[in-house]
Amino acid sequence: MIFTPPTGGRKEDNLGGKASRDKGQRGERMLRDIFNFHGYDTRRGDCFRHEQDVEGLPGIHVECKFKESLNLREAMEQAIAEREKKDGGLPTVFHKKSRQPWLVTMRIDDWMQIYKAWEERQRWDKKENQFFT
Repeated sequence: MIFTPPTGGRKEDNLGGKASRDKGQRGERMLRDIFNFHGYDTRRGDCFRHEQDVEGLPGIHVECKFKESLNLREAMEQAIAEREKKDGGLPTVFHKKSRQPWLVTMRIDDWMQIYKAWEERQRWDKKENQFFT
């Protein structure tokens, strides 16, 4: 028997269960490799132990989506729900489509928390440099 995708939908949207899981796992490995390249010791999470998709990014709950069609609200709700059960990091959705770059989605209050910490660090670095010049 040959599988023929239904007409009218995208081929990627009609992946069977195993193919869809395989693509999701590929995305998790790609994201893990990006984090590792940037110096973080990360690994794929264990879904049977209710871990996040990629473990080891301090303060961030990683929800990874590698799909052509994505409901970002649902993905964020999933990240929030899983975060509350497990690790308490900031819920963050890392998502990409085939042949497209990774994007990151966060709630505005969480993003502002990170930005304020970065901004404070910039001020500290500026003050520190004044003492050494």
